[in-house]
Amino acid sequence: MSRPPIVRTPTTLTELARLGFSELGETNDRLDALAAPDLVPLFSVAADPDQALRLLGVLEVKAPKQLAKLIADEDAAARLIRVLGASAGLSDFLARHPEQLAALGTPLKQPPSSYGADLIGAVKTLSGDAAWLALRVRYRRHL
Repeated sequence: MSRPPIVRTPTTLTELARLGFSELGETNDRLDALAAPDLVPLFSVAADPDQALRLLGVLEVKAPKQLAKLIADEDAAARLIRVLGASAGLSDFLARHPEQLAALGTPLKQPPSSYGADLIGAVKTLSGDAAWLALRVRYRRHL
């Protein structure tokens, strides 16, 4: 079941600062452009809300279908915002490999002790550059 569209009510600069934003002028413009205005409160859990919002905008352009599916679930959207606010590198990775956004759709199911076997399984039948690429993609997926 999809959520009905929500029209964002203007947020005061004080409210934005309370959520942790520091680029207040740009933030209002970015929030107005955001396809999911009901996500605004979730930015309070991001290490860097400004970065999370900026990078969410990048993903909206580069991977709109994958992003729309992910942010339809509030828990998955919260995980995404935490990742975007914590790591520009992982955000770049997600923009280059939008199919990996699905990893944020569900909570961790794999025990950490199985990561090594999963990494080995990702490269088992590969060699050379293809193996290195698969290993990097799988490693970042785990991150």
